[in-house]
Amino acid sequence: MAVLVMSQLFTMIILMLVGVILNKKKYLSENDAKELSVILVKVAVPANMIILLQRPYSHEIFVEFLKVCTGTLGVCFIATILFYVVGK
Repeated sequence: MAVLVMSQLFTMIILMLVGVILNKKKYLSENDAKELSVILVKVAVPANMIILLQRPYSHEIFVEFLKVCTGTLGVCFIATILFYVVGK
């Protein structure tokens, strides 16, 4: 699994580098570079995440997912209260 993730990340890094090089060499107009960035951020990254996160269902994974969600919401709630108190 880790090898698959690393290969996908490496592929995305290469795509970004190609875009940067093409932009620096003026093969792309400013508008084209912005459009490619939008495509990469709004299409390629989410699609890559969906593909990489697909795995068979198991009860243990679901329980761990719920624990992470609960912890994340707890941290957000505590941070909101702290920022509200400190901000006053």
